[in-house]
Amino acid sequence: MIKSSAGSCFRLNLSNGPSIKELQDVRHLYALDGAGLPLEKVKFTKNAKILLGEEGQGIPNDLKVQKVSIPINPAVESLNATVAASILFYELSKDKK
Repeated sequence: MIKSSAGSCFRLNLSNGPSIKELQDVRHLYALDGAGLPLEKVKFTKNAKILLGEEGQGIPNDLKVQKVSIPINPAVESLNATVAASILFYELSKDKK
C-alpha cells in the first residue's frame, strides 16, 4: 500500500472519530452519497472533511451533512467507495493548485 501510494499516505490528514450515529459537529463535513448534490455544484469550505459511508449501507438518511454525488452514466449502478473517494480527492486537489 505504501509503495503504490508513492508516499502520499504520509501526507494525508486522517481522523478517527466517533461512530456515524454519534456525530454531533458536522460543520465542514461532506459525505459522498449517490443522492447528493453533484460534485461540480458543491462549494467546499476551507476546512472540508470527507465522510465515507459503508459500501451498501452508505450514509444514514437522518445525518444532516452536505451530501455530494459524482455524476455517473445511468447504466452504472454506483461507484465503489474507494473509487468515489479517489475522484473526490482528485477534484479537491485541483483547487489547491
